[in-house]
Amino acid sequence: MLLIGFLVLTGLPWSGFWGETFANVWNRFPAEMWNTVPKSTVLTKTLNQQGEQVVPWAVETMPMPQSSQPEPSALEPSAHDHHASANRTTAATAVTLDSIVALAQSKNAPPEYSISLPEGETGVYTIAATPGDVTQEMTMHVDQYSGKVLADVRWQDYGLVPQAVEMGISIHMGKYFGLANQLLMLAACLIIILLCVSGLVLWWQRRPDGRLGAPAMLAMDGQPSKIPLAIVAVLGIAFPLVGFSLVTVLALDYFVIARIPKLKKLLS
Repeated sequence: MLLIGFLVLTGLPWSGFWGETFANVWNRFPAEMWNTVPKSTVLTKTLNQQGEQVVPWAVETMPMPQSSQPEPSALEPSAHDHHASANRTTAATAVTLDSIVALAQSKNAPPEYSISLPEGETGVYTIAATPGDVTQEMTMHVDQYSGKVLADVRWQDYGLVPQAVEMGISIHMGKYFGLANQLLMLAACLIIILLCVSGLVLWWQRRPDGRLGAPAMLAMDGQPSKIPLAIVAVLGIAFPLVGFSLVTVLALDYFVIARIPKLKKLLS
């Protein structure tokens, strides 16, 4: 059960509503990191697309910096050169992919790093790495014109909660301590499958005769146990969508099933 609980907790940061809310609360970086850097409204998490983990979870809510275009005088050899304006972006982009690779190596990027190309005139190069050893994670944004490093976020810049989340994610994915990690997570998955199958078998054996209803609740000292109800209530509060789904099921049972005799007899 501890393994399953671990899988659930370490998977929650990737979820939509709960995970995004959690990240907005805990993923914070010192304001001085942005004092001299123009930032956009685009978040770094936009680099993670189609299920591909390009940047670490800890920096997903960090705003993307913007590249600063050089002054027109630095771009155009002549104010009357009609070709200069058309080729402005090309002329301004002095930073090459080779220079970004050299920069990544000089900044001790781990071998698994990736480079995301700038999008648009204010876009940036992003050097990112999400290796199995989370202490080697990095996210670096580089100005596409000057090659200046606009942001360089490493493991030591994370807060305690993001560090714990990143560690949990790495173990969850079976990356942190190699084959043993993968076998441990495989065992957890097999346990979940076993619980699903055994739960169905136990329900079938204990269901009311000739009906599809739930088995009778176990009683302690002649009274129904309040512990399961307390657990459900806590989960409903901690995870609002779980609570909403529970309320929906209860409403369906009370307002629909309970008022249709055939359904009530079949499902009760």
